[in-house]
Amino acid sequence: MRTHRPAYAALVWLLVFVVTHVVAAVTTDPTADAGHWGYRAFLVYDLVLVAIATAGLAVVAATVRPWGRRIPRVRLLVPLWFGGVLLTVRGVPGMVENVAMVTGVAPGGFAGGGPLGTADLVWSLTINTYFFVGAVVLVPTTLAYQRASRQGTSRTGRSA
Repeated sequence: MRTHRPAYAALVWLLVFVVTHVVAAVTTDPTADAGHWGYRAFLVYDLVLVAIATAGLAVVAATVRPWGRRIPRVRLLVPLWFGGVLLTVRGVPGMVENVAMVTGVAPGGFAGGGPLGTADLVWSLTINTYFFVGAVVLVPTTLAYQRASRQGTSRTGRSA
């Protein structure tokens, strides 16, 4: 169904997120410099992200699958809104900053760290675009579920 497209796109987004973070956890060299906190903190942080995104997969799937109707509305809406706001807060400012950097409005970004090299700029654009896309697919998923569940309709559009 057409109204389910954002939810299925959000599922793909979350799946890619989980896979890339599992790959990072498995392939990161424990002897490499992992910053101030070290490798163990990176691994814990990464696995927490995997757990949260995996739970997100179940929540988003529940908005479009029949078994999701058995879950109380608020148990889905709270994590959906939390995820949508989080991705918006992370994705939109990042995109604004990247546009400002690319257009020359703020070549060093808003923090004034100095212009990025090509590889760093491409990496920044990739990451910020990814989080922006996450917001673009999760917010409409949340709104569609909120609307459908408030009206007492199932995720298939039929009356419950």
